Amino acid sequence: MRSYAELLAKFKELVQNRPNAVPEYNQAYVTPETTVARLALLAAKGDLQDKSLIILGDDDLVSIAAALSGLPRRVVVLEIDPRLTGFIITLAETHRLAIEVYRQDLRKRLPAELCCQFDTFLTDPPETVYGMELFLTRGLTALKGPCCAGYFGLTHAESSLAEWLTIQQILAGKLRVVVTDIIHNFNEYVTSGYLLESARKDLSFVQVSPRANWYFSSMYRIETLVDYKQENRDREDLALYPGENSSLRSSQ
Repeated sequence: MRSYAELLAKFKELVQNRPNAVPEYNQAYVTPETTVARLALLAAKGDLQDKSLIILGDDDLVSIAAALSGLPRRVVVLEIDPRLTGFIITLAETHRLAIEVYRQDLRKRLPAELCCQFDTFLTDPPETVYGMELFLTRGLTALKGPCCAGYFGLTHAESSLAEWLTIQQILAGKLRVVVTDIIHNFNEYVTSGYLLESARKDLSFVQVSPRANWYFSSMYRIETLVDYKQENRDREDLALYPGENSSLRSSQ
């Protein structure tokens, strides 16, 4: 394996022409340093080297960095945005990176060949209770069994402590997984134009464009227990992205 400094430099070189983040898919990608730090975290926890890794949504391009590192045995990406799937496939082919790419709306069930096949999943779900539960359940359905790991981010910017509690109750009570780590403000996101639209408009000091990245999320690590939940059914009733309608949401 190359050093993390070398990995970061190579990753930056390859992804400099990456697609821009767009609100249609609730995208906001992390800094290159955060992408590589994620790999370092997975490696430190024993969840990367010689492991099979599935990434559910990859606007952060973790798959590229993971394949460059040479640590995982297998890297699979599920991504809905055709711009990103095309970009990842092109880089993988050009630089001979072993990445399997599926264009997938996660409201639709996982392909059968991806169920119960992976040691580790990583995802950055839409930050709603429905979105979180859906993406995490998909990740768990891809895992092999007990003692496997999942990683995801959760913010204070979009989720209240009450919502944190609800998500933690779903993890422990419904999905039967244990939270092993919460690393505060681990994920640093690149400030994009549409992210600024979420800033408050009633305070004068927030009308100035920020000079530094300001959006962070905490990194959760979860681990599966013997009786953890897997479920693989279509959930096209869920609205996950801006502007979508949902009979489920409108009934709540």
